[in-house]
Amino acid sequence: MAQQPRFKNWSARYKAGQVEVFESERYQNWLLLDDVRQVVPSLRKDAVLLKAYLTGVEQLDKSKRLFISELALAAELNRNRGQDALMFLAWFEKTVVYPARRKREGLPALPVIASKPDLDVHGGARDDQPADVDLPFPLRHPAQAHRASRLVSRSDAQADAANSGILGMVGQPLVQMWRGEWELKETFFIGGLLTILFNLALVWFIRSVGNIDNYQGDFVYREWLVAMAVLFSAVGPIWWCVGLMRCALRYQREQRGFVRGLVAFIASASFLLNATASTLVEGGEWLHGWFQDVTNTAAVVQVRHDPVLGRLVLRGEIGFGSYKALQRALAIEPKLNLIEVESPGGYVIEGMAMARLIQKNGLNTVAMGRCASACTLLFAAGHERYLGSQARLGFHRSGVFGQAPTAGWTDTEDEIAGFYRSRGTSDAFIQRALDTPSDGLWEPEHDTMFSAGYASQSWME
Repeated sequence: MAQQPRFKNWSARYKAGQVEVFESERYQNWLLLDDVRQVVPSLRKDAVLLKAYLTGVEQLDKSKRLFISELALAAELNRNRGQDALMFLAWFEKTVVYPARRKREGLPALPVIASKPDLDVHGGARDDQPADVDLPFPLRHPAQAHRASRLVSRSDAQADAANSGILGMVGQPLVQMWRGEWELKETFFIGGLLTILFNLALVWFIRSVGNIDNYQGDFVYREWLVAMAVLFSAVGPIWWCVGLMRCALRYQREQRGFVRGLVAFIASASFLLNATASTLVEGGEWLHGWFQDVTNTAAVVQVRHDPVLGRLVLRGEIGFGSYKALQRALAIEPKLNLIEVESPGGYVIEGMAMARLIQKNGLNTVAMGRCASACTLLFAAGHERYLGSQARLGFHRSGVFGQAPTAGWTDTEDEIAGFYRSRGTSDAFIQRALDTPSDGLWEPEHDTMFSAGYASQSWME
């Protein structure tokens, strides 16, 4: 396999500008085509030059920039015959061509490349040049010409995107990848990396939205955001797989590697089918639970001021909207410092938000009857926590309606344990409480809750 020649680059000053020159080990010089076009605006388009010269216009580095060799440039400037072209040609021969020619003296001669008549961009002989006039470089093969045109289209599209701002610079390459215009290696590695980063960003977004610490009673709004993020999680893999499949098919059409294209096509198709099946199964289960949450009609707790008892009384299931109900009650009666809690439980995210609100307002809590599940968070939030003689508190792990109980702790249990611990509850009590499955209930004795630091003292009327 032939080794890629190494180059050293240097800049030459022409009038008020700089022209970048790449020099190979055999003192063959290449000029950056964009620099040449700055001083010779009448130079033909990249697509025409790529089709006119087989080895005279190439990419020499990873920047995807096009360079033109000294022989191809000399032929092109002679063909142009414009004033700016002839002036640049005179400077170019004196500064680049002649010094390089002297350096090449004594080196083994390079193989002579057969000459062909130049063609225009449509593939026909140029009207302004006879067919028997030779150029230093042969015409490109039709397949190579197609590849060159696509390369130039991609370069032109990137230039247009750069002119259209940041959105265009980011969006245009993504569209090109979707169309299969990237190289196979770029599509596989860079496209796969972008897909992974995109999905990691969605995971971070979902975790941020679902963070209990930031919850302010806007559950339905958050659920819609999470649902949209889950649906968007399928966009990345589909974009990558479709782009990879199209690129693989293009490789086969252009005969650039049948085996590589076939393997890439089979791999991308298999991954796409697997990702689609996983999304349908797992996403379907999640969307089912999400729909139940959003359409939940559970009653909101009732929070009222009892003037006889001189305290707030909270009763009922902790459904969505309970946090807002407690918030309104505290705004109406800001001077009360005691709240009685009685509830069979409900949604943990609502219960945790309500508990933090009770803690923030410095309220004392009292349980006179049944307080289970998420209600125990509200009780634990009190500055002083009183147990009535008929109080029964029940603990268990959190669960999801319609799903089997989990085998161990989840992130939700870690949040609950951290909150209990911050209220002075012992680790042994927390472990026992949260080790109870969600379909069971642990009801400890009052003395156990007192000794564990969960409750403060008995309520005396």
